[in-house]
Amino acid sequence: MDQQDVIYLAVLVASILLAHIFRLIPQPGIKQVFGGIIGFSIAVLVCGWQVYHSLITASVNYIFIRHVSTKYNHILSFVFCFAYIGFTRVSFLLGLEPIGGHTNVIQLILTVKLVSLAFDIRDRKISQESNKKDEDSRTAIFYRDEYDSALLGFKMPTTLPLIPDIVEYYCFVYCFVGLLTGPFFRISTFRHAVWRPNAGSLPTLKPSLLRLAPFPLYAGITFIFAKYFPHAYLGTDEYGELPYVHRILYVVPAFIGYRYRYYTGWSLAEAAIVASGVGAYPVETKPEAGQGPTQPLSDGKSSGQLDFSAVYNLDVYRIETATDMRTAIRHWNMSVQWWMTYYIYKRFPSKSLRFPAVWFTSAYWHGVRLGYYLCFMSTVLTSLTESTWWKATAFLRKKGPMYERAMLVIGWFLCFRYFEHLAVGFMLQHPSIVFKSWSYTYFFGHSLAICVLVLAMLLTAVVPPEKKKE
Repeated sequence: MDQQDVIYLAVLVASILLAHIFRLIPQPGIKQVFGGIIGFSIAVLVCGWQVYHSLITASVNYIFIRHVSTKYNHILSFVFCFAYIGFTRVSFLLGLEPIGGHTNVIQLILTVKLVSLAFDIRDRKISQESNKKDEDSRTAIFYRDEYDSALLGFKMPTTLPLIPDIVEYYCFVYCFVGLLTGPFFRISTFRHAVWRPNAGSLPTLKPSLLRLAPFPLYAGITFIFAKYFPHAYLGTDEYGELPYVHRILYVVPAFIGYRYRYYTGWSLAEAAIVASGVGAYPVETKPEAGQGPTQPLSDGKSSGQLDFSAVYNLDVYRIETATDMRTAIRHWNMSVQWWMTYYIYKRFPSKSLRFPAVWFTSAYWHGVRLGYYLCFMSTVLTSLTESTWWKATAFLRKKGPMYERAMLVIGWFLCFRYFEHLAVGFMLQHPSIVFKSWSYTYFFGHSLAICVLVLAMLLTAVVPPEKKKE
């Protein structure tokens, strides 16, 4: 573990303790300033002088939302934020110091937060001006009621401005919970936490400890597998000299160490954000990751049970037991998944290009290294394979519980073989190294997907329709 990892873990652990203090502060003004100062201090600690990148991003966006018409500020915010993270990643070509890992992560979090803020301001203004009554419009309902007690279970002040003032803005930008790792949350979620009455009495200890409980296990798995099966080895000549079966098998523990590293960091981050009270909503409002509450309380009454789904980043159980990659990916970095769906997929003008637009945006957001794009493009093949496979084998699952369990085990096995080998693009990033690693296994993940696809097509063609209906 290098020095940067030690600082990273120390900051996350300290954030859990600071989050309890944040929640206990009764005055909204002091509370938000406390969160902002702590967050900016963390940014300076982990980024050093490179903190200027986040200051530039935040300051330019504030000019957009404050001084540019809502017809255009969301577009300007999107273009500028994504252009700037692209610039930070190639700035070394201009002789500037390469952006640090922690600086890059903060830029990623700020990008989704600031773009969402600009879009939310625009959407809320449109909703207020048009005074929509369409009960089928989920967007209209959310923006009309986002500060209403029927949705939240508590009262919010009626004088909150559409556009936050400069103090609230920078406190939201640099709020310390989620700053280094996520999860992403919106300005409305931030305001709910700041202005919530009696937030100090919220029962956050138990849910915070529940999110923290797996940390020792995740950390232990990460340490062991990262030490004995480093993913960087996948791109070396020595890896290519291993027996073929060993090359196939090595990817399994390498990917375990890689993904459990994220589980480790996110378990600490989620424990901190739960302890802070950010994203705490009545369970009856059915909050979703990223969005917040989705349904109003019945008669304004709540059982008092809290749900923190609005600020959960991942569901490890559903990822590890997924029987297809779509399910696994859907429960990975869930708040950003929602962001991609809500701000990109649902708003992209061409319906036929919505999926490619999301894939490209997600790959670009992660980085400019072509390995990300190779990974995302490869999911087109695996998605086609899995959907065809499950349709072709549906008749087998109907034969009884034993057959269904067997097919689910097979689906899980195939899913993680695809997942592991496609993730090499993420783990190694450089296209030449990614292709070299894939070539060592004869593109095992892609080849397996093609073989399963052919088998599924043969089953579809050979099995009589009456057999499928049995």
